[in-house]
Amino acid sequence: MFLDTIMILECIIVGLTTFLVGHIGFKLTTNNENKDEKSQPQGIGLAFFVSGVVLHLVLEFIGFNKFYCNRRCRATLEILQQ
Repeated sequence: MFLDTIMILECIIVGLTTFLVGHIGFKLTTNNENKDEKSQPQGIGLAFFVSGVVLHLVLEFIGFNKFYCNRRCRATLEILQQ
């Protein structure tokens, strides 16, 4: 149960991060002159959030998160031991 709660929390954090990056990217790349055309498509925020959650679950399922964390932790320990 504890691992499930952590996984859900990680998914929410990655989803919110993806939402924020997507929202900022959308605002930066749209035309600033026409305010009417700058409105976001309906549901794009939800799409960004769900994309982040699904991406995190897929990367966790294929083992990339564990692989990445093991490499980063090992590299950090080697630097600290010097």
